[in-house]
Parts: sequence; structure tokens; C-alpha cells
Amino acid sequence: MALDTSFGCAINQRAGIPLLQWAAWLRAGILHGITTREGGVSQPPWDTLNLSADVGDDPAAVRINRIKLAAALGDMKRPVVFANQVHGARVARIDAPPGASFEADGLITDNRDLFIAVLVADCVPILFLDAAKLVVGVAHAGWRGLAEDVPGAVVRAMRDEYGSIPSDIQAAVGPHIGPCCYTVGPEVADIFRDIPRAVKEDDPLRLDLGRIAKRRLADAGLLPENVQISSPCTACFSDAYFSHRNQNPTGRFAAVIGIGEPWDA
Repeated sequence: MALDTSFGCAINQRAGIPLLQWAAWLRAGILHGITTREGGVSQPPWDTLNLSADVGDDPAAVRINRIKLAAALGDMKRPVVFANQVHGARVARIDAPPGASFEADGLITDNRDLFIAVLVADCVPILFLDAAKLVVGVAHAGWRGLAEDVPGAVVRAMRDEYGSIPSDIQAAVGPHIGPCCYTVGPEVADIFRDIPRAVKEDDPLRLDLGRIAKRRLADAGLLPENVQISSPCTACFSDAYFSHRNQNPTGRFAAVIGIGEPWDA
């Protein structure tokens, strides 16, 4: 499948849910999106589209929010597969909905009958697409996951499991906490000092997770033109995105992807 490489992204309203989507991927038939905190039914402090069942929110509200997400994606019959995220680099191939919980921070699939998703609230969500093989992936990357190279682990899993060529893979990096707000100690900063401009030498030190993610993707073989970063800082814009640093307790927004028919972008 040929894929338009123009990476225009926009917030689209789908069944009452705002979704950050990439126009080229929609034209290629990729059902995907990154949610905001708007459009759900959860009450404060999880208001409103909290998609995590593990942050203290009413389970009934979370179930409704997940149904609303499936409707926004355009296929309510498909299950959305979430993993138990542990801030690591394990990648799980999803051939069918799992029967029990499992640990992973990256998911990959070529199954057209499900969606795969990760949950974030300051960490970096990354969507992956190999349009040549029709394989998709998703990753949750905090500083620990970036230290262990979960972005590269997803690329290598797509290569090993499905024969993807890294230079064919595109990645969309979603909203995450920016270097304006992400302060860290020297023990964390020292892990990433080999990456130019990843550490902001302020007092306190600040870390640029998006720059680190882009470097990890490049090291895994992705072409620069195939990596797009959506840069709103979740802590600065916590009225639009959940931010663990700015509000705790809080909810989680999702990055979700699946394979389908083209949509009108």
C-alpha cells in the first residue's frame, strides 16, 4: 500500500470524542488516534475521558469511556487491547484478545479485528505504522522505557515478527510532558547525556523526552521524515491532557491504533 508521507495532524471530532489524528494515516485506512481528556463521563479529578481502570476512577465510568472510544474509532465490535504497563521495554505481539492481563509497554499487530492501545499522563505515546506490511504498533515511553529503548524494541519486534523494514516504518509521537516542565535529578539526566540537547542544564535539570524518543527511533532505523512529533506539553496543557505531574490523582489518555478502511480525513 502506498502511503502519503505528508504528516498533517489535527484534532478531529469523532462521535463526540476529540482525537488527534494524522491525515495520511487516515487516507491509508489506519484507524487511530490520541485522545484528550474531553468527551467522557468521569467525574473530577478524572474528568472526563479517563480510560484507565487503575487510578481510582469509578469502573462504570471507565467502561462507558472505553465504549465511547471504540465508537469514535469507528468500530464498536473490535476490542481495544491494553497491557499492564510497567515502564519497561517488553513488546507483545497481539494475535487475538488476551484472556488475562499481561505486562508490556509496546504492542504490535497485523490483526484487523482489534485495536491496540497504551495509556499515558505525561509519558510519551508513540504510534507505529508499516504500510507496506500493514502492521501497526504502539508504545508507552517514560524515562525508564526510553532508557531501556522501548521505541527501538517495537521496531525490532515489527521486523522480527512481521518482516518490517525499519526504513518503511513511520512513527507518530503524541503529546507528552515537555522540557519546560519535566525536572529530573542528575541520576536520570546522566543516562541521556550522550543525546545532544536531551538534557537542559538548568537548576533543576530538565529532560526532553520527545528528543530522546526521536533519537531512539532514528537509531532503530527510521528515516527522519518518517517521524512526526506532536509537541503540546501535557503539564502546561493539563486542561486538555491528563498530567500526573500537574494533577495527582488524575486520569489517563490513550494512544490507539488498528487497521481498517480509509476514512474521510
